Amino acid sequence: MGSGDDRAVPGSTGCRVALGLWCALVVAVLVVLLVLGRFLTLAVVGGASALLTLLYAFTLSWMGKEEAPEHEPDAWLPPSDGRRPTARFDLDVETERLWDYGTRAWLFGVLVGVAVIAVVTAAGVLPAREHVPAGAGGIMLGLVLAGAVIGILCFVDSAIEWRKRHAAVVADGWRAAEVLVFTPSGRADTSKVSVRYRDHSRILLYPVASTHLVGARGHAHSQEVWVGGAGRFMVVLFPPEEPGQWPYAVPVGAREPRVP
Repeated sequence: MGSGDDRAVPGSTGCRVALGLWCALVVAVLVVLLVLGRFLTLAVVGGASALLTLLYAFTLSWMGKEEAPEHEPDAWLPPSDGRRPTARFDLDVETERLWDYGTRAWLFGVLVGVAVIAVVTAAGVLPAREHVPAGAGGIMLGLVLAGAVIGILCFVDSAIEWRKRHAAVVADGWRAAEVLVFTPSGRADTSKVSVRYRDHSRILLYPVASTHLVGARGHAHSQEVWVGGAGRFMVVLFPPEEPGQWPYAVPVGAREPRVP
């Protein structure tokens, strides 16, 4: 697989921090407006902030300078023998599916933004009132708007992460391996993935925040998988367990290089 994919240009860590600070500022402004009882201002600011957050994040993800890639892929994956890898499924298709996961996250972010705009539009056709209605209605409106901005941030972050992983897998390819998933106390969010490649080198991988939980495919025995990417942007690809299923991609990251 080549490394010349011009589409993968997600924003840098600094830009993502700036996006997080922006969202924190928006939430703070919404809370202040809610406390002051400024109903129409709250609705307009909330809707505009959701839209600006989406546009700003989109710009960072597509036009921002990508973080420096890992220049030593052999530190994370065994050297490739130059032959096209074979599997019971098409690895090229699964590589492109990583990009699709990022697109899906973007679409969810867009849907949240559209929902916020719809709420603001509905508020605009109501009788003009500058003060938040008495009771829980005003508080609920503020919580919904703040939650929408935070939700957009989460979806955008997920999109950026998946596209970075897509770029890393395109650059370095997949390697066959065996994995053993450790899930302390049955909690998927604390799982660790012990990987042994076919050259007998090993690496320990840690899942990242995602709806693709490693615990969903974790078993008490070792499993044949494919591993791709490098450093913080790696993926474990579990083969389908039942006919008609897709392989299951789990985003992971390595804190230390593999041990020969």
